[in-house]
Amino acid sequence: MTTGEHNWVALLRAIGPATHKVMSMSQLRQSCSKAGLQHVQTLLATGNLLFSSDRKRSELHELLTDILARHGLDNDVFLRQPGELRDVLVANPMTEAAKLRPNHMLVLFMNSPPNEKQVQALAAHDGPETMKCIGKEAYIDYVNGVGRSKATPARLEKMLGRKGTARNWNTVTKLVEKTSD
Repeated sequence: MTTGEHNWVALLRAIGPATHKVMSMSQLRQSCSKAGLQHVQTLLATGNLLFSSDRKRSELHELLTDILARHGLDNDVFLRQPGELRDVLVANPMTEAAKLRPNHMLVLFMNSPPNEKQVQALAAHDGPETMKCIGKEAYIDYVNGVGRSKATPARLEKMLGRKGTARNWNTVTKLVEKTSD
């Protein structure tokens, strides 16, 4: 993928083994290419789609939502350009956690920033996790691991008042590397 203002990363929510029975990553790539997206790639099998297009963000969001619907899926789409992903790395307020626990340090991507009251609710979380929100991303350090945490995606969405999709620090770093090629 070449660097440029028209490169995109789509983070698809809730893509995993159950959805692969309905739509494989190969089928997703084929559908996106047929729809006119260029240089279509996926990273891992968890809904990380990289592509190029001259279309506007809103048009791409609608197109990808329609492609998923044609495969029988109703998954949310979160779009970022490579520069926005690099900004996520730079803005990380928990650099030590990212170094020590990159698999347990997650970034929750949202389509719009939460309001101040919602950001404060996230910061006031009483569990062992550290959480901070910067713009359209929430950074979560799951100190004791993700699986046993009470800070589930549903609870985060309730605190923030919006849906999101999370990627661990390793995946975010790989996406930035892949879009910098």
